[in-house]
Amino acid sequence: MERYIREVNKLAYQSAQRGNDPFAALLVKDDTIVASTMDFSVEKSDPTAHAELDLIRNFCQEKNIFSLEGYTLYSSSEPCVMCSGAIHWAKIKHVVFSVSQQKLNGASNGKRKPSCCRHPLYIP
Repeated sequence: MERYIREVNKLAYQSAQRGNDPFAALLVKDDTIVASTMDFSVEKSDPTAHAELDLIRNFCQEKNIFSLEGYTLYSSSEPCVMCSGAIHWAKIKHVVFSVSQQKLNGASNGKRKPSCCRHPLYIP
């Protein structure tokens, strides 16, 4: 689990280096990374181009599947409400993230981000 968190944080750093927001996501099945992406909101001028949402959309379209049951999503931060909706509808049961919304709020000078995870698995 920790190696996936390290990998997703590395992608988030690369996202920031490209001028995008510092977020990324990985999709894992059977202990194998099957997809990964970083945030492209700034680059695409699209406020909905969050890493989690893009990862789900692109992977499902590429594989022509609707359900991601049996997959685990790793994210550099606790998913926002929009991304959590996509996670719910894709039927992803396990989400692991590096930074909680509470810590993210602190890092953004108190600008609140909505939290939506009821039972997060958080690795500090």
